[in-house]
Amino acid sequence: RGLALTEQEVNLLSIDATAAQLVQFGLLRSLFWGGDMLLEDALADLAKLREVLTALQAAPQVCAQVVDVADTVDDADEDEQLHFFVKLCSEKLASADITVSL
Repeated sequence: RGLALTEQEVNLLSIDATAAQLVQFGLLRSLFWGGDMLLEDALADLAKLREVLTALQAAPQVCAQVVDVADTVDDADEDEQLHFFVKLCSEKLASADITVSL
Protein backbone atom coordinates (compact mmCIF):
# COMPACT_ATOMS: atom_id res chain seq x y z
CA ARG A 1 0.00 0.00 0.00
CA GLY A 2 1.19 3.50 -0.71
CA LEU A 3 1.95 5.98 2.03
CA ALA A 4 -1.16 8.05 2.45
CA LEU A 5 -1.52 10.44 5.34
CA THR A 6 -4.85 11.61 6.65
CA GLU A 7 -5.54 15.34 6.92
CA GLN A 8 -5.26 14.99 10.71
CA GLU A 9 -1.81 13.39 10.42
CA VAL A 10 -0.62 16.14 8.07
CA ASN A 11 -1.94 18.80 10.44
CA LEU A 12 -0.25 17.16 13.43
CA LEU A 13 3.05 16.94 11.55
CA SER A 14 2.79 20.62 10.66
CA ILE A 15 2.02 21.58 14.26
CA ASP A 16 4.84 19.39 15.57
CA ALA A 17 7.29 20.96 13.11
CA THR A 18 6.27 24.48 14.14
CA ALA A 19 6.50 23.55 17.81
CA ALA A 20 9.93 21.96 17.38
CA GLN A 21 11.25 25.03 15.59
CA LEU A 22 9.90 27.37 18.28
CA VAL A 23 11.24 25.18 21.09
CA GLN A 24 14.69 25.01 19.56
CA PHE A 25 14.79 28.74 18.93
CA GLY A 26 13.33 29.58 22.35
CA LEU A 27 15.73 27.37 24.27
CA LEU A 28 18.75 28.61 22.31
CA ARG A 29 17.82 32.25 22.91
CA SER A 30 17.28 31.54 26.60
CA LEU A 31 20.61 29.78 27.00
CA PHE A 32 22.69 32.31 25.11
CA TRP A 33 21.03 35.61 25.96
CA GLY A 34 18.49 35.20 28.69
CA GLY A 35 20.07 33.58 31.68
CA ASP A 36 18.20 31.47 34.19
CA MET A 37 14.92 33.36 34.25
CA LEU A 38 14.28 33.10 30.50
CA LEU A 39 15.31 29.45 30.59
CA GLU A 40 12.79 28.76 33.36
CA ASP A 41 10.06 30.46 31.28
CA ALA A 42 11.01 28.40 28.22
CA LEU A 43 10.97 25.15 30.22
CA ALA A 44 7.56 26.06 31.66
CA ASP A 45 6.25 26.70 28.13
CA LEU A 46 7.74 23.37 27.08
CA ALA A 47 5.78 21.52 29.76
CA LYS A 48 2.58 23.30 28.69
CA LEU A 49 3.36 22.56 25.05
CA ARG A 50 3.50 18.83 25.77
CA GLU A 51 0.02 18.97 27.33
CA VAL A 52 -1.33 20.98 24.40
CA LEU A 53 0.15 18.66 21.73
CA THR A 54 -1.28 15.62 23.52
CA ALA A 55 -4.74 17.21 23.58
CA LEU A 56 -4.50 18.17 19.90
CA GLN A 57 -3.95 14.54 18.88
CA ALA A 58 -7.55 13.80 19.82
CA ALA A 59 -9.01 16.96 18.30
CA PRO A 60 -8.76 17.02 14.49
CA GLN A 61 -11.02 20.06 14.09
CA VAL A 62 -8.81 22.06 16.44
CA CYS A 63 -5.63 20.96 14.63
CA ALA A 64 -6.99 22.37 11.40
CA GLN A 65 -7.72 25.69 13.14
CA VAL A 66 -4.24 25.85 14.65
CA VAL A 67 -2.59 25.14 11.28
CA ASP A 68 -4.71 27.89 9.70
CA VAL A 69 -3.43 30.54 12.12
CA ALA A 70 0.04 29.20 13.03
CA ASP A 71 1.74 31.83 10.87
CA THR A 72 0.44 34.55 13.23
CA VAL A 73 3.16 33.39 15.66
CA ASP A 74 5.61 35.31 13.48
CA ASP A 75 3.87 38.53 14.56
CA ALA A 76 4.87 37.97 18.20
CA ASP A 77 8.13 39.25 19.65
CA GLU A 78 10.92 36.70 19.17
CA ASP A 79 11.17 36.07 22.92
CA GLU A 80 7.45 35.38 23.13
CA GLN A 81 6.83 33.13 20.10
CA LEU A 82 6.83 29.80 21.96
CA HIS A 83 4.59 31.22 24.68
CA PHE A 84 2.31 32.73 22.02
CA PHE A 85 2.04 29.39 20.20
CA VAL A 86 1.14 27.53 23.41
CA LYS A 87 -1.46 30.20 24.22
CA LEU A 88 -2.88 30.04 20.68
CA CYS A 89 -3.26 26.25 20.85
CA SER A 90 -4.79 26.44 24.33
CA GLU A 91 -7.34 29.03 23.20
CA LYS A 92 -8.33 26.95 20.18
CA LEU A 93 -8.74 23.89 22.41
CA ALA A 94 -10.78 25.89 24.92
CA SER A 95 -13.09 27.13 22.16
CA ALA A 96 -13.81 23.45 21.39
CA ASP A 97 -14.50 22.80 25.11
CA ILE A 98 -11.27 20.87 25.57
CA THR A 99 -9.47 21.94 28.71
CA VAL A 100 -5.75 21.53 29.14
CA SER A 101 -4.21 21.50 32.60
CA LEU A 102 -1.83 24.43 32.36
